[in-house]
Amino acid sequence: MKATDRILLVEDKESLRAVLKKTLEAEGFGVEEAPDGRAAVDKIRRDRYAMVLTDLRLPGASGHEVLTAAQSADPEMPVILMTAYGTIRDAVSAMKAGAYDYLEKPVDADHLLALVRRALDHRSLLHENVLLKERFSQELDVPEILGESAALKSALDQVRRVAATDATVLLLGESGTGKELFARAVHHLSGRKTHSFFPINCAAIPDNLLES
Repeated sequence: MKATDRILLVEDKESLRAVLKKTLEAEGFGVEEAPDGRAAVDKIRRDRYAMVLTDLRLPGASGHEVLTAAQSADPEMPVILMTAYGTIRDAVSAMKAGAYDYLEKPVDADHLLALVRRALDHRSLLHENVLLKERFSQELDVPEILGESAALKSALDQVRRVAATDATVLLLGESGTGKELFARAVHHLSGRKTHSFFPINCAAIPDNLLES
């Protein structure tokens, strides 16, 4: 197992840490433990991890400090916070600062595993997006996209075909999968590439204004 496949588990209560580690390892995840925030920050600075699962309130350094260290080491590394009911507001604040999500204690095993898988899938999507940029740069002369999967090759073929037409194109995909990059590629390879490309964030437009 590569170092980057491991999950860093940060929890000061030894009994809970043992249960969480056992739950994760039973599903095939590699786990490294840290008993407090300071140890977690030191580990993050020395090693690489796929993601971090940390309590919010820790001795030595807080969950917020662990989050900051993780973001500094690898901006794409997901951080999931565990919190008691009374600190959910703090957890939401941490999410606004960049945490992937939070788990309320007592931790439900099924919810934990589902959230961990989703976080790791999200990290994979971000990595695929980086590959996408390189691939477009190499094959399409669009200095932005890359990847080697069959699905990506099929998508690139569709980009080439649709760019040669006047068809209206709808791109669907989760956040972070590269929809705008593909839209730019279609524009770049079309007869309209000499005209401006205007990306618009529809989520930032009020519903009534968008409808009008």
